[in-house]
Formats: sequence, structure tokens, C-alpha cells
Amino acid sequence: MSEVFDFLYSLFDHSDDFVCLATLQTKPFYVNASGRLLLGMDTEVDVSDTRLHDYYTDETWTHLREAAIPEDRQARSDRGDNGPRHERRSRPLPGSRHG
Repeated sequence: MSEVFDFLYSLFDHSDDFVCLATLQTKPFYVNASGRLLLGMDTEVDVSDTRLHDYYTDETWTHLREAAIPEDRQARSDRGDNGPRHERRSRPLPGSRHG
């Protein structure tokens, strides 16, 4: 599994796009060089000491938290893809939100 992460980080590191990986609790654990440049963040900054909110204006963060994220969750719920599913049967797995 480590090889997969190394490969992904290598892709992200060489991307000109802003790439940030964060936990579901909005705690970043990775920001690539392009993202750091865009944010004005030094390479020595430990991103785990930051919050996603730190990367946005208060207005944008409020919109993300109150509108964009709930809309995305609702859209996924409407499509029925909120949880894991059995590969061949396309049914939600027991214990998932829909199982």
C-alpha cells in the first residue's frame, strides 16, 4: 500500500494544480508545492497544524459548510452512492447507511 501512496504523492507533487488532502474532520495532512505557493505557505509549515478553514475567506468557508458540502452529500444520497456496495451485486453492504 505504501507504494500506492508514494505514487500518488509523486503525482500530486508534480501537479501544477492545488492539491490538499484532509481528514473528514477538515484537518489537512498534505498540501502540494503548487498549493503551498498559492496559499503563500512556506515549505516548512506543518499542514497538520492548520485547518481547511484557514485556506478560505470566512464568507467562502461559510458557503462551503452551509451550502456546497450539504448539497454534495444530498446529491450523493439521491443517487444512492453514500456507502460501500458489493462489486457484482451493486447493493449496499450491510452496516452502510443504506444496507
